Amino acid sequence: MRGLGSVRRGAALAGSALALAVACQADEERPPLVAACTGDAWTQGCGAPGQPTGTPDGGATDAGPDDAPASDGSVTLSGSVRGIQAPDFVTTVAYGGTALIRAARADGAPGQALYDGSAFSFPDAAVSTALWVLAEPQAGGPGAPYLPTLVPIDTTRPGAVTLLLVAGEVLDQIYASVTMPPVRSASAAQLVLALVDAGGRPASGRVVSSPAATDAAIFSAQGTWTDATDATDEVALVIFPNVSAGTLPVSIDGRERATLETRAGAVTFATVQLR
Repeated sequence: MRGLGSVRRGAALAGSALALAVACQADEERPPLVAACTGDAWTQGCGAPGQPTGTPDGGATDAGPDDAPASDGSVTLSGSVRGIQAPDFVTTVAYGGTALIRAARADGAPGQALYDGSAFSFPDAAVSTALWVLAEPQAGGPGAPYLPTLVPIDTTRPGAVTLLLVAGEVLDQIYASVTMPPVRSASAAQLVLALVDAGGRPASGRVVSSPAATDAAIFSAQGTWTDATDATDEVALVIFPNVSAGTLPVSIDGRERATLETRAGAVTFATVQLR
């Protein structure tokens, strides 16, 4: 299975050696890549010099015969769900509750499947290099209260996937720690980005902004978080609190580089990879 790292870390960020071990597919050192690329950013389906389409290292998967895309342009998306309960965005725990898995079907219509606490199977999912998939926890699930979490999945690559749920208290803890603490709105979307370079390493020193954001962006900062900078540190995580639902353009070093999908009441969690 294309899975997630689950090494336990402290409540704060673990420092400069922290790896972004939150991959949802074959590459276990990155969150899933974003869905669009412009400028010098590239994402699944956009490609990079000398690299195949998809994740940059073309990592192997353990695909089975039922995982291959069907000839009609659909695929069965299957896998499991894990939770993020620590503000390093690396630590994950098993999620044993139920969840609805929502995504576009091959005909473009919205569809859903049930995660039963151990696995899900979503037949007739659209084949896309970046299919936005929402995991929506159901009431009564164990563990911290989780928020619906939206990630891009490359359904052109066979193999099981691991979807994510971000605990609301993780964002609340981070928001409360900065100079001008935002209050998480249930009617807005939350966006968490990891920036990496062409080799998959955290991209430090990059200026990140969005003209559509109203609250100040929050950056990882040498083991903690700050809203007093506009550039990434050696961990290169950025959070945009309380953004509008729909699509959100993100600029890096003054140029628009990517557009992310967002949904009211949910967290979007993805990677922007730079050449």
